[in-house]
This record gives sequence, structure tokens and C-alpha cells, in this order.
Amino acid sequence: MPLLHVERPVMSGGRRAVKTLVDLWFTFALTVLALPVLVAVAVAIRLDSPGPVPFLQKRSPNPEPTSEPQFALNPRSAAAPA
Repeated sequence: MPLLHVERPVMSGGRRAVKTLVDLWFTFALTVLALPVLVAVAVAIRLDSPGPVPFLQKRSPNPEPTSEPQFALNPRSAAAPA
């Protein structure tokens, strides 16, 4: 028995276009607001530790290894696998 029932909104034409534009605008605005914080973090990391600020963390889930981008928040010795 579900505790919460949420109906899917029915949107067509103009309503859907307006929602898409509002979603895009909010995404852009939040990105612009977050950018100074991300730049400040990158500068702080660069001043504190050697090496690149963004780097690719190598992961090896099955079946093939992948890489994912990360900020260098830990010292290299702490980030290295044991």
C-alpha cells in the first residue's frame, strides 16, 4: 500500500514550453551563483597543494575501469589506494 500518491502533471503546448524555459533559467542562474564558490575552492586548493585542481579519479568497477572528474580535496597520499 503506497503512503504517497503523486499524479503526473499533464502539460502540453505553451505550459510545457514555459516550464522548460523556467527550468533552464533557474539552472543557468544557479550555475552563475555557484561559479564564484567553485573558483574560490579551486584557488584555495591550488594554493595549498601541488598538482592539478581538477583531476580524473581512476575507478575500476566491473567489467572495465572508468575515470570520474573530482576536485583534489585530499592530499595525494590520502587519496592513493592502500
